[in-house]
Amino acid sequence: MKKLLFLSGLAMLLAMSSCAKKDAEAPKTDDAAAAQEAEKADAPKDLTPQQMADSVEFTVDGLKTLFKNNPLTADEYEAYMLSYAKCEFKENNGFYNYKDCPAKQLALSNGVPGIAPKEMFSVLSRLIKHENAIVRDRAYDELYFGEDTIATIMAALKEEKDPKVELTFFVRLCSSSLLTNPEVAPYIKSRLKGDDANFRMQFFYNAMPKNVKDDPEYVTIISDMCQNDPDEEVKGKACERLPQFQAQE
Repeated sequence: MKKLLFLSGLAMLLAMSSCAKKDAEAPKTDDAAAAQEAEKADAPKDLTPQQMADSVEFTVDGLKTLFKNNPLTADEYEAYMLSYAKCEFKENNGFYNYKDCPAKQLALSNGVPGIAPKEMFSVLSRLIKHENAIVRDRAYDELYFGEDTIATIMAALKEEKDPKVELTFFVRLCSSSLLTNPEVAPYIKSRLKGDDANFRMQFFYNAMPKNVKDDPEYVTIISDMCQNDPDEEVKGKACERLPQFQAQE
């Protein structure tokens, strides 16, 4: 009899243990699922590059917190570039000068991680049309000027109204190997014949004679500038550089 009672009690304990296990493994109730969905709804949404730029302190250390990946994602790089809109600037010889800006200081200290070239160009080709002049100026300064990108860049230039931004573009273009490109050459020559002496002088500071050797019209224009340029400094620089360009013919 005692053995029978013992077996009966043991069966009851096993049954209770099984129920408890089933309760532990039971699916979440509707209330629990609803609470989980509410947590997801309250979680922070992905920020846009502009929101990212606005969310950090505008200091070198603050801007570094934008960089979560190396190489950078397109959004991280764009957020950093958009931060240039906060820069204070001065004018210096026809250029924007913002070298003391935290964003530029970070770049000068090599503190900006790299980014894949295609993603970089995708970002910058949009930012050269940005409403803020400093963002556009910096974007032109960062752009890759190549045969495969120049059509996009020249198209954006047609909309540029700020001569200081255009001067940055002009310097980058003169420094490139594209001076005989059919889209580039007419623009450069028009600036060499134009009224702004700063553009004409920057050509001589930045253009390499080997990059115009296939277009003899450049030598003709420079020769004329050596004789007739209305600005004495430009005229003197044209005469100084003329033999170098002639040597490439």
